Parts: sequence; structure tokens; C-alpha cells
Amino acid sequence: MKILGSVSYMRESLHPQISVIIPTKDRVDFIAEAIKSVLKQTYQDFEILIIDGSSTNAAHNIIRNFTDARILYFPQIGKKSLAGARNQGISESHGQFIAFLDDDDLWMPRKLEKQVAVLRQNESYGLVYTSRSYVMQSDGKVIGVYFRPTVDGCIYPQILEGNLVGNCNGVIARKKCFETELFDENLLALEDWDMWIRLGKKFSFKPIDEPLEVYRLHLKRMTRGYYQVLRATKIIFNKRSEDIHSSTNSYEASRCWHLLLGLAYLQSGYEATARKEYAIAIRMNPYSVGAYIRFLLSFIGPRLYNSIQVFLELKTIGVTRKKL
Repeated sequence: MKILGSVSYMRESLHPQISVIIPTKDRVDFIAEAIKSVLKQTYQDFEILIIDGSSTNAAHNIIRNFTDARILYFPQIGKKSLAGARNQGISESHGQFIAFLDDDDLWMPRKLEKQVAVLRQNESYGLVYTSRSYVMQSDGKVIGVYFRPTVDGCIYPQILEGNLVGNCNGVIARKKCFETELFDENLLALEDWDMWIRLGKKFSFKPIDEPLEVYRLHLKRMTRGYYQVLRATKIIFNKRSEDIHSSTNSYEASRCWHLLLGLAYLQSGYEATARKEYAIAIRMNPYSVGAYIRFLLSFIGPRLYNSIQVFLELKTIGVTRKKL
């Protein structure tokens, strides 16, 4: 560990309320903005743990320019995965609450203030998430708001049917949530959803119906890892098979997973296998128009399909505009 900043102190003497974990890997174009969005929080009782899996010193050189003594730098050890970086951050954290921020995203200034207030007011909640996210282009222009469902309290078994919570950026959780559960380092995608499924069986979740985080949309994020998503989808489906089939809504949960598998196979170039998954979903619900549409779209090929998918996602994000 290297402690950054102009003030020298013993790490063990700190007792921050929140540990903010920022994994980074050669993201020199965005990491400084991410850190600044934490430092601008109205709630200031935190430490920032930067877990650096970079193969160069570029990110470290940017991070060391910050003079805030609450920023702590850790070269990543073990597997250079996002899940591994978050686990390392959890193990090094001293806060009562854990928050995550990806190195290419941002927080709104009152994010921590509003979420900590919820956790303090109600001890029954283990995790608070924001059900809305601003979506921003790489040039900083906000193009809309992404909406997620709001499920208050027990999100299980609904969480088996889709990631209601979203990614880690909008989440803050009590540290006790991670005493027995860590991110699966075998997953190179969807590791957040896998975590929410497991935590959803043990803790109550609380949504805040307000955009408190900013999701940055850029080329690498939009085109990354279709094979990784396919592999992760298959792993989670196999891991959670018993949960899916024993849930109170097992039939619908199974249908949703076959649709997800179909999408993952199609995006990865396995059109024939994708159609088999879609066919299973159609047999489970012959009245699902969406399943028929996806089945038909599988004939246009993965490249064109993925381009259409990205276009539709951009068109359906929302119409809200806001200067951050």
C-alpha cells in the first residue's frame, strides 16, 4: 500500500464511516474525474481506496497528483479482474459502509449523504441503491437518464429475473454484507448481478428514486466483452439453477434466463444456439411477442444485431437533459 497526499499519518488510526473502492486499470483518461466526484461529496467522512491493476505507471502518476490524505493507493494483487479488485478493496477497508465507483463513472455531489441517511434511519436495510442513472457521453454531455425498477425491501426472488439494482456505482452497503459474500473472481462480467442475487437472499434493499450516479458511455464500454458476458451468463445460470427452479416464480425466472442466454449467444456469434434458447422461451410463453421478435432478429447476424442493440439503447435511455 502507498498512502498518497501531503499529510502523513498511520492508516490504522482512521475510522471513516465510508470506504469508497475505485478499481482502475490503465484508464488514464477518466480516473481523475472519478476521484474528484468523490472529493466533491457533501458527506466527507470517507476513505478512497484505489485498487490499480494497470500494467503501466500512467494511472499511478495521475493519482499521485492528488494531495488529499484520504486517498490510498494499492497495486492489485492476484487476478487482475474487476471482481478481484473490489474484493481487495473490501479486505483493506475500514469503513462501516462500502461504496463502489468504476474509474470511468461519476457521482452526483449528494450521493453519499442521501444513501447514508437511509442506512442510519433504518437498520433493517443492508444495501441502498439508486434506481436512476444519468448517462453521459465520453465528451461529458449528458444524453438522458436510465431507469430501473424500484423494489423496496426483499428483492428476492425478483432479482433472479434480471438485475434490478444495476452496476456497483449506485450502491452503498453495510460492510457486514460482505462478511460471508465476496465477488466471484471467476466472473469477468455480471459479477455485480451475481452479488445482488446472493445478498438479496439475506438483506433488505432500499432504492432511491433519483439519479445519484453518472454512467459514462464510451466506445470501449459499448463494444466490450460479448464472449465474457456469454461465459458469465452460463456460469451464473448454472450456479443459480437450484435457486431459479425453487423460487416462487420459477417458471418466469427460467424463461427470462433462456432469453438472456439467447441474447448472449447471439451477440457472441452463435446464432443457431441463440435460436434454440429463444425457442425454449417461446414454448414457455407462446404469447410473448418480444421472444418472437428476438428469434427473428437472430437471422440478421451478430454484427448488425449488436449495432441495432446499441442504437436502441441510446434511443431509449430517456429525454432528460442536465448540465452537471
